[in-house]
Amino acid sequence: MGMVKRKHPRRVFRTEANIVDTAGSLIGQCKMANVSAGGAKLTHLDSIRVPDNFFLVLARSGTVRRECMVVWRHDTEIGVKFLSTPEV
Repeated sequence: MGMVKRKHPRRVFRTEANIVDTAGSLIGQCKMANVSAGGAKLTHLDSIRVPDNFFLVLARSGTVRRECMVVWRHDTEIGVKFLSTPEV
């Protein structure tokens, strides 16, 4: 395999998250397999249809969220690019 060149290094980060559409409706849950400053790999998407753009909610309170765009899809996994920066 060729060498993968990334803008941001990825790190393993296994946590559950919610996928919410741009109107604010819950689409379903997923697991984040890895993450970088620029995006993430989401898994366990067996029974949900993920739109091209959505919000990934990482906190139960809904206060930690990232706007995402799907950049690749494969079976029950997707790769997303973060469109928004985290609020501090």
